[in-house]
Amino acid sequence: MAQGLTPKTEGILSAYLSQVRSLPKETARRERFAALLGELFPGSTKLMTYAAGAETSIRIDIGTAQKKGSIDTYYGNALIEFEASLKATGNHAEEQLREYVAGVWLKEATSRPLIAIASDGVIWRTYRPR
Repeated sequence: MAQGLTPKTEGILSAYLSQVRSLPKETARRERFAALLGELFPGSTKLMTYAAGAETSIRIDIGTAQKKGSIDTYYGNALIEFEASLKATGNHAEEQLREYVAGVWLKEATSRPLIAIASDGVIWRTYRPR
């Protein structure tokens, strides 16, 4: 583990990594990550804000048509798309994030800076949309 972490934090992170690797579905991995946040930041009011951003609906323009999507987690300026395995579906997650960013920018009528994240709970790929 990284230097500077307390033994308690190292234990929490080690248990998280062990457990999340065994979870076969993206929803389970997303829920386990939320639980990790609760363990690392007990009593934080930000966790409710994080939870409120789950499954945020967004409309996506596709040429002359629109479709509806659900951002797995939309928190602050971060859009997070969870997958069961980034190795298997990382390209799909990246495409979804492109659509979601475009939908957020259209909905908010601005191109404010966003961070797009694809994760399977172990691997975290970050993108800076422009």
